[in-house]
Amino acid sequence: MAFYWFKKNCPQLIVDWLLEQVSFDQTEDATQEVVTVSQPAIEAEQLKVKQLRSQVQVLQRVVIVLIGILGGGITWIVYNTDHPPLSEILTNIPTIIKRR
Repeated sequence: MAFYWFKKNCPQLIVDWLLEQVSFDQTEDATQEVVTVSQPAIEAEQLKVKQLRSQVQVLQRVVIVLIGILGGGITWIVYNTDHPPLSEILTNIPTIIKRR
């Protein structure tokens, strides 16, 4: 008997519970606050935003330059190191494999 009651009422219980989880409480004394901001405060915030944007642009340029310098340095080091030519490496592959 309890099983039949549960089978009959379970979908509605689940729906009610889910609705309770996602619904907002309706409060009668909820008032909407109106905030007034003065024009100088807005201008000051806009100035801060402009300064931050310019700082971000400078940092982006610095990062790009540093990546270029680092990449150039690594390329220069690899180019100037003493290593056998590629043709010599390719002809000696069987002996390199036998050593291992």
